[in-house]
Amino acid sequence: MKTKPPVRVEPLRRVRLQPLCRLRRTTAALIGALALGGTLHAVDPEPFVPGTWTLQFQDEFDGTTVDGTKWRLGGHYGGIAGSAGNSPENITVADGKLKIKGEQRAVTYSGTNYNYAAGEVSTFVNHRQQYGYIEARIKYPAVTGLWPAFWLMPDRASYGWRDAYRRAYLKFDLTGVNPGTVTSATLKLKVSSMETGGTNNMVAMKLGDDTWSESTITWNNKPTPNPIWIAQKWNNQVSVGSEITVDVTGYVAQEMSGDKVISLVLADTFMRTKLLAFHSSEAANAADRPQLVINGVAYTATEDATVRWGTLANNNYGNAVDVAVKDDWGDTATTFNGGMEVDIMESLGIWGADVTQHALHWDGYGTSHKSVGWGDIDYASTPDGFHTYGVYWEPGLLAFYIDGIKTVEYANSRVMSVPAYFLLSLQMGGWGGNNPGPQVNNQVMEVDWVRSWSGTRAAPVTVTVDNTDSADVETTGTWATSSTNSGYLGSNYAHDGNTAKGAKTFTYLPALQADGEYLVYGRWTSYTNRATNVPIDIVSANGPVSTVTVNQQLNGGQWNLLGVYDLAVVTAEATIRTTGTNGYVIADAMRFKPVPTSGIINVDNADSASVVATGTWTASSSTPGYLGTNYLHDGNTAKGTKTFSFKPAIAAAGEHLVYARWPADANRANNVPVDIVKTDGSVVTVTVNQQQNSNTWTLLGVFPLSPANAEVKFRTTGTNGYVIADGVRVVPAGTP
Repeated sequence: MKTKPPVRVEPLRRVRLQPLCRLRRTTAALIGALALGGTLHAVDPEPFVPGTWTLQFQDEFDGTTVDGTKWRLGGHYGGIAGSAGNSPENITVADGKLKIKGEQRAVTYSGTNYNYAAGEVSTFVNHRQQYGYIEARIKYPAVTGLWPAFWLMPDRASYGWRDAYRRAYLKFDLTGVNPGTVTSATLKLKVSSMETGGTNNMVAMKLGDDTWSESTITWNNKPTPNPIWIAQKWNNQVSVGSEITVDVTGYVAQEMSGDKVISLVLADTFMRTKLLAFHSSEAANAADRPQLVINGVAYTATEDATVRWGTLANNNYGNAVDVAVKDDWGDTATTFNGGMEVDIMESLGIWGADVTQHALHWDGYGTSHKSVGWGDIDYASTPDGFHTYGVYWEPGLLAFYIDGIKTVEYANSRVMSVPAYFLLSLQMGGWGGNNPGPQVNNQVMEVDWVRSWSGTRAAPVTVTVDNTDSADVETTGTWATSSTNSGYLGSNYAHDGNTAKGAKTFTYLPALQADGEYLVYGRWTSYTNRATNVPIDIVSANGPVSTVTVNQQLNGGQWNLLGVYDLAVVTAEATIRTTGTNGYVIADAMRFKPVPTSGIINVDNADSASVVATGTWTASSSTPGYLGTNYLHDGNTAKGTKTFSFKPAIAAAGEHLVYARWPADANRANNVPVDIVKTDGSVVTVTVNQQQNSNTWTLLGVFPLSPANAEVKFRTTGTNGYVIADGVRVVPAGTP
């Protein structure tokens, strides 16, 4: 229920995703063997998210209408956020895509008048899912005023008393009628009974399947209508004996040029709980029966029936003297009690092209509302403008992906723990000055497909690539092989012949099983004729290419740690270059080892036995995302006189990954010095920006630490805002 702008609990950062430079060797698994028609395609999320998957939902939008077995107009309630009403006319399927168009046009939706028209569809009631992988391929124009989104809302299947649900089916067989050009067509329904109160709702929908019969139709065998309404009647202020009319001119004109059998469905799709009943074709008084008035001539329904859900789903009511519409209500979509709004993709036109954000909201939208957001994420453009947005969901974890690259993860026990339905929406407005105007006219959000799977993503494993692994390496220029110097992996190593400097590269393409943080190691054979300045480029998932320079006269025949990098399945690579090198360049092997998950030591600010403070630090829990029960801050006072040290009790000396976390905010210092004491007693200082990277473990680096003196100290010297001391994590790197 997007009734608010996302609450941004930390200052926003922009993350630049690298271009999808090459698809991995499992690209064929993504393409699959596509079947024709309405069958499920043989597709898998790989190579983007390798794992064990079972396809649960798929719509390729290959037809000409929205599939009512999968989608409905709107979500679980009759409202929509933003400045535009949900308009059936703005939602179409064509050219293999769902299209939602924006317009500056007056529209009324669920009783509210809007100056703009757009659209929203969802899988509410039709499909809900708990855990797995969910994704959609979407293109939208970066036009100020537009607010496209792909998101999830809870659906516990708590729809109230199902026996109360009623749908009305009407058929007008006009095969012997020739009214000429249809200039007007009105459905007329006379109210036979109704529950008091102005909260009723009725929508009229097209039904392409005319084969149903009033004598056999039930809830369980009813044909599915086109969910994109012809019209909506909201809060019908009517009484028994009064008439409700619906303009159906366009639909009737279409059907009269075809088989001349016109079927319609009347329903309440928003759980408004009020019964609205009409005289049926069995009514004693012929004048009370449903009529279709075409060009001023009235035709009576030839068949009609009510269908009912729950324990009555197999009952036929074709002989009843009235037809009825009603939904009951159930608290199925609350974001309390394990529910959550999950914004997989949410963009504002004012941000420009190829920018989105992910956000989570829970515990309602009032005073108890809580949220987490990660700021605006930039990503590389594509030739056709489409991007794939996905989320991986397991108990306690949500991981977001754009074009196969993991952008952020949220690991917390509060992660949604109930099933959810999917929404696609083109809203307008939002926040931050994203005001619509004439520029939104005829701007279209396109959805190529939506797919979801149950299952789990693969766990990361160590991947080693040797120079002889032809499927996993690429070269430019001529590289010779040799086994002259010992210490190589496999049968030999490659070298550049110490020629054509700058024109030769050797690239390793690891077939990773999962995105994540990896220790990256290089291996070479050493000799005095080797280059001392070999550049190795490592492509990270969410940042620029990192270059490490190594001396290949040293440390031959062993695995040498080049650093810790956040790598993506679809883009991970390491390239040895020869540019400017002063000797033979060796390409032997690279190893990519997941950061260990054992031996982790967390130190919280409240762990009195493992922390030391100088000066006065104040406890707070105002900004969420902290470790433990609170965090500390320096009050932004007495700069240079306050320090806070974390002293992890590590088990053994060795290389350790060192992380820190803090709840970010705009008033934090962006230049906090953090001192790491190494095994030999020397100190390395890392400067962190506490306005960024909220709620996450931020890697400070890999350092040799000793049980005798391991220390991570936050200082306030020269800082330009509040300094936060929350938590530190150390992880032993282990052996390569």
